[in-house]
Amino acid sequence: MPIRVHNYAGKFGWNMRKYFPKLASEGYLTLQFLTRGKSQREYIKYFMESDPIPHPNVVN
Repeated sequence: MPIRVHNYAGKFGWNMRKYFPKLASEGYLTLQFLTRGKSQREYIKYFMESDPIPHPNVVN
């Protein structure tokens, strides 16, 4: 009976996590860092340049 994989990277990602878990984990983290780095920098720049700088509301 074949295994059906419906997740990120499909069969390739499933086999990578099965046989090479450390390599797959490092690859996923590197990919996330590369794809999210630009949007995070733009997000930080937007909030640091807005006047006044917004701060979170902390309720104790």
